[in-house]
Amino acid sequence: MLIVFQSVLPIFLLVLLGVGLKRAPIINADFWDGLEQCSYWVMFPALLFSTMAKADFSNTETLTVSFAAIVSVFRRGCAPWRPNLVAL
Repeated sequence: MLIVFQSVLPIFLLVLLGVGLKRAPIINADFWDGLEQCSYWVMFPALLFSTMAKADFSNTETLTVSFAAIVSVFRRGCAPWRPNLVAL
């Protein structure tokens, strides 16, 4: 239980920090919008790439990982034409 608490606490504190900064008149709204866009389009993909590059896949089956990658690419690729596939 302590491990779960230690894992969730930094995320919770980071969310609280974001809410506090958003409500405080310290940061301009235009800057905040740009920061949100930068986080979504640059920082989050970089975090995903970095995490996947450091991940240890030695205990996983190659077929399983390949299947998951192909399905995720297929679902994302079909999203503009079939929006109901994204909700699956």
